[in-house]
Amino acid sequence: WRYMFGFSAPLAAIMAVGMWSLPPSPRWLLLRAVQGKGPMEDNKKKAMNALRRLKGPSASDKVLTDEIENNLSSIKAAYADQAEGSIFQVFEGASLKAFTIGGGLVLFQQITGQPSVLYYATSILQDCWVYNCI
Repeated sequence: WRYMFGFSAPLAAIMAVGMWSLPPSPRWLLLRAVQGKGPMEDNKKKAMNALRRLKGPSASDKVLTDEIENNLSSIKAAYADQAEGSIFQVFEGASLKAFTIGGGLVLFQQITGQPSVLYYATSILQDCWVYNCI
């Protein structure tokens, strides 16, 4: 295992160094502005610069501005629909059903010692959805 780890360590180091040069996500910058964690205009400018850096110098300002405005409107719409919730909502309605199924799968995997339960969980749940067994 030491050799396997040793061969992958340089690649991981290169990726870690390369991550420092990544710009922040334009959508994340706009979300912070909508949440009030910074001035809207400053974050729009930062998002524009990040988008220009990601798309390259050939992208026109009109296209970038339109993309920023579309992202901003979709973020505002999604953020406006969000309601405050509590942890106890996990134990109510459809969330309880999903919580029970997910918790049951993990519990069954731990009890049996078979990780294949989670490997095939997607197929099992899709079949159950098709045959209406849930």
